[in-house]
Amino acid sequence: MRLHVYAMPENATDILPGSRGIRFVKSRGKQVQLQPSIVIYTDDGSYDTLRNSDARLARQSEQSKYDPSKTYCQRKPLYVDFNRLGWDWIIGPTGFDAYMCQGDCPFPYSGKLKITNHAYLQSAMGSIHSGVPKPCCAPTALSPITLMYLVNNGVIMREYKEMKVEECGCA
Repeated sequence: MRLHVYAMPENATDILPGSRGIRFVKSRGKQVQLQPSIVIYTDDGSYDTLRNSDARLARQSEQSKYDPSKTYCQRKPLYVDFNRLGWDWIIGPTGFDAYMCQGDCPFPYSGKLKITNHAYLQSAMGSIHSGVPKPCCAPTALSPITLMYLVNNGVIMREYKEMKVEECGCA
């Protein structure tokens, strides 16, 4: 578990609790205004466990073993650092492992490569016609990440789909 503490400058805009759907208990009919609050986001890992089957985890393990000596299509490490991008409005996470796909899609295909039917046909046609390009190494499975960021006078936590490459293949 991690705890991030951020200090805000004196001229920072106050975030009214009601403006983002946060409600505090009323005291004798009056809404409590500008009370200090803390938002805690924890991840016990159970979400990923419930979402993924053993087979998918096995494929991810196989895909996560990047071998720079191989030229075939595979998942390669890519860390996105929001601070280095200058995206200072993102509160957390400060970065994440996005991964990327890189490599060749040779024909005929080995059993290690994941390939679409279209890519297979494109490769077959390319072997007899020089004007048909080879298929490209591309993500075949993506997963979401959750970001917490500042917008106007508030903080938003949102899940963004298709942000992290889980598997690569030829398409």
